[in-house]
Amino acid sequence: MLVGGVVMQLVYHIILAPLWVGIFAGILLSIPLEIWDFSNPDVIIKAITLKDRLLMVCFGLVIGLGAILLYALNLFVPALHWGH
Repeated sequence: MLVGGVVMQLVYHIILAPLWVGIFAGILLSIPLEIWDFSNPDVIIKAITLKDRLLMVCFGLVIGLGAILLYALNLFVPALHWGH
C-alpha cells in the first residue's frame, strides 16, 4: 500500500490525502497489535476460534482510536483532501 501511495502521488499526480497521514496512522494503530503479540500464531488461532476476545477488543480500540484521530486531523487541518 505504501508503494501504491507513492506511485499514485509521484507518477499519476493523484493526491487524495498526504502520504504521511497513512504512515502516521498505520504506525500509531499498529502499536496495540505489537504490544498484544499478534505476530504469534497461537494468539491468532485463539482469536479466530473465539477462545480469546482480544482480537475484538483490539480491533474495536483501533477503529475507535482511528475515527477520533481522523476527526481531530480533519478538525485542525481542514485543507486536506480526503477524496472527492
